Amino acid sequence: MGANRIVNLPGLSVTAADLVEALRRVAGDTVADRVTWEREERIEKIVGTWPAAWDVTRAVSLGFQGDTSFDEVIRDFIDGARTRTT
Repeated sequence: MGANRIVNLPGLSVTAADLVEALRRVAGDTVADRVTWEREERIEKIVGTWPAAWDVTRAVSLGFQGDTSFDEVIRDFIDGARTRTT
């Protein structure tokens, strides 16, 4: 990896609304409707400092792959939960 061992891994850039809509598509209205919206200024200040996108060229060149959608992330989580309980 050379002297620079920092690698920005591939990821998804989504909004909170995108997350809930993915949850709705994968798990249904009953689950997604459990999400409540409450503005928290302290959290907004933290999240507002996060980058919306980053350069993942190095990670991809090393063979790392990111998720293709947040729907996939939710499905993987559900599948993992099923595996842990069986």
